[in-house]
Amino acid sequence: MDGVLPRSTVPTPLYAEGSVKRMLKGKRIVLAIGDQLSLAAIALIPVIRYGSVGNFTTQQEAATACHSKQPDLLLVTDELQQGNGIALLNEVRKLSPDTKALIFLKRETPDVVRDAINSGATGVIFVSSIGLGPGGDFMRSLAAAWEGGDFIPDIIRERAGFPLKPLPEFSEKEKEVLRQLCQGKTNKEIAAELMVSPETVKTHVSSLIGLMQVKDRTSVVIKAIRAGF
Repeated sequence: MDGVLPRSTVPTPLYAEGSVKRMLKGKRIVLAIGDQLSLAAIALIPVIRYGSVGNFTTQQEAATACHSKQPDLLLVTDELQQGNGIALLNEVRKLSPDTKALIFLKRETPDVVRDAINSGATGVIFVSSIGLGPGGDFMRSLAAAWEGGDFIPDIIRERAGFPLKPLPEFSEKEKEVLRQLCQGKTNKEIAAELMVSPETVKTHVSSLIGLMQVKDRTSVVIKAIRAGF
């Protein structure tokens, strides 16, 4: 395809704004967006506006807010007026470990993409492909985050270009569950796809966490991506 990378094939369902709004109802959201115009625009999106507990343009302000407010969700850009969005994510992971984070990358270089994935973000998205409609990466990332999935589209994985590393030996069922996890699917969606119970999927996910010697499902996905799975 002459070097053109494919758009995301993550099969996250299309979500209308109303359904995402219901998912985020009662959730506390912090925004850390590098330029004030984009910050104002995102802060006015209804699904964000009702849950916002702080809108910032600098790393220090956002980190302080995350520490004090312990938000459910952090939306951040890699470029901030002061500081850096990826550094903020690494800081927030310690200050507010239960906060889920979505990062929007203006810079699309492999080093930046790898650092963003390694930060443990629930979702990594290029600003150039963000899309605000029901099928756009923005709404899809919000939905995936709140249904327990991870949103790291194919274009992000391709650009990261991690050197391949060996993974442990998995059973065929574990491999299939891992494939589904890497597609951003929740336990419920995986159970429906494989025609098993959600509890069975949960058992396989726990097994993958143990075999890969990581702490959670997001880390499972990150390690699989690094290995080129």
